[in-house]
Amino acid sequence: MSDDAGAALAACAEQLAAPGAAVTVAARHDGSRDYLYVPNRRSPRLLVPASPNGAAAWSMMRFSASLSARETLGRLGLAAALRVGAGRFLPDGLSVAPHQAGGLADHLAGILGAESVVFSLGVGTARANRKPVLQVFDTDGRSLAFVKLGVTEVSRADVTAEAESLRLLGSSPLPPTFEVPRLLHLGEWQGMTVLAMTALRTAFAQRPKAQWHVPHALMDSFGRALGPGDVRPLADMPVWAGLAADVAQLPASQVQAVLSRSLERLAPYADDTPFVEATWHGDWTPWNMARAHRRTQLWDFERLESGVPLGLDALHYGVNTYTRAHGLSIPHVRAGLVMGRPACEDRRSPDAVLAATYLATITVRYQKSVHRIGGHLVSDRAELMANALDDWLDSMEESR
Repeated sequence: MSDDAGAALAACAEQLAAPGAAVTVAARHDGSRDYLYVPNRRSPRLLVPASPNGAAAWSMMRFSASLSARETLGRLGLAAALRVGAGRFLPDGLSVAPHQAGGLADHLAGILGAESVVFSLGVGTARANRKPVLQVFDTDGRSLAFVKLGVTEVSRADVTAEAESLRLLGSSPLPPTFEVPRLLHLGEWQGMTVLAMTALRTAFAQRPKAQWHVPHALMDSFGRALGPGDVRPLADMPVWAGLAADVAQLPASQVQAVLSRSLERLAPYADDTPFVEATWHGDWTPWNMARAHRRTQLWDFERLESGVPLGLDALHYGVNTYTRAHGLSIPHVRAGLVMGRPACEDRRSPDAVLAATYLATITVRYQKSVHRIGGHLVSDRAELMANALDDWLDSMEESR
């Protein structure tokens, strides 16, 4: 897809229509519009269905812990306007013609047991694992599901992994303080992998400043609930063997060389430092969580992984929250690590070893993506995180 979000959305809408249908840009006065760009084609967040009004409105009612008060009020106001038909005043839309059977909407209707469905569509920012994400509605505007589509090698793998994670979560004794999506369907359509899951109903009251408080207790209860909970050296956990295998299989590069050397430097600590063996979400950030009805809602489970030391989620949360606000640099990565696990500021502590393990894990994740289609979009991040790991190990060795 194009890096131009407006063009990417149009291309995706055409890809999901019935064979032979053409998607064309339609202006405000064109009554044939099937989708509306929100807020406009130059800087779109979503394509929403032009009708029914309820579907267009509910498409905007997605809230996460990362939203500012201004962003939340903007979504509420736009949802209210769409509900009363103000979508006809939005400047840009798309028309699909001819209307005929055979598109993704018909396929989804069959999966979800509905006579007919419409959907909103987003594609996210341009990155290696970019994928279409749909919210599906019946013709009365009721939300039926969220759907993710795997359209490339990377995104198909991610969608399949998330389906497996949802299966695991559906059969696991998660504490009642959590709400996660339920798997509805995993299948194929026109060469795409189709994942359908229940849509979490998020609330607008998210306390924006709370995103700067890492939810340690929640993360620990989540990680322990999925076990196994044994205390053992890092070197005896599956994550350590997995890191070594992944680094050995990476194509030769500067980042691969730094990773290989870093694992050698980390090995003595891995042999000597025990942790609780747990499971981590893998991408727990303020934009992948919300709070509603005294429960914590989590989504985007494509990175769920067991056999890891308890505490990785807190480090990931801290690094991503801090660098999103302040920019990506080695000092900001260090600050994010300390935000996630304050004790790691003492480089002689077990948490400092945990931080190094996180940096190795996330660098391997990025570097594996570098060698896939669209990998250039993450190559700079992989290199910076590898250098941050090298820098962190230097500081640990200096503190011995």
